[in-house]
Amino acid sequence: MINKIIAVDFRVNEFSAALLNSKLSSVFETLTILGSGIFCWMLYAIFIFFRMTSYSFLLTIISAEIVMLLVVIVLRHLVKRERPLPDIKHRLFMNWNRYSFPSLHAARVFMLTFITSGFYHKITLPMLLLAMVISFSRIYLKRHFLSDVIAGAIVGTGSGAIAYCCCPVIFFVIMR
Repeated sequence: MINKIIAVDFRVNEFSAALLNSKLSSVFETLTILGSGIFCWMLYAIFIFFRMTSYSFLLTIISAEIVMLLVVIVLRHLVKRERPLPDIKHRLFMNWNRYSFPSLHAARVFMLTFITSGFYHKITLPMLLLAMVISFSRIYLKRHFLSDVIAGAIVGTGSGAIAYCCCPVIFFVIMR
């Protein structure tokens, strides 16, 4: 089974390599930033500073981020799958980040999609489309394999669901 998954991963990477062009690469390099931790944490800080959303929404997202990050780090240390194009820069303090399974970008954007759709139903479809495009960008840019992205989407959706179900109780207890 694992060999079949790996074979599909390599076929998808070959397919995406056939699509390579500089303009599309620039677009995907820009879009992939939207799933990065630095971008999202800055966005959360702006939301908090300008009180742009509810505290329960932010508590849910931050709780999900913590759960998601722990799961990704553990899985990456267990699996130790190298990226399609190994990248050694920016790995000095985060050695776990040199591995590719599961995709943290995919996990983050699917977690955000799940939680956002629970709080703001009207933007579910745009969020889902954005999550899929960002996840595809990770494959296109040779940062991940298809199975990394699928596993990341599962981890992100799961951590989002856990936080969405548990945080209202936590928030109620804290605010009491």
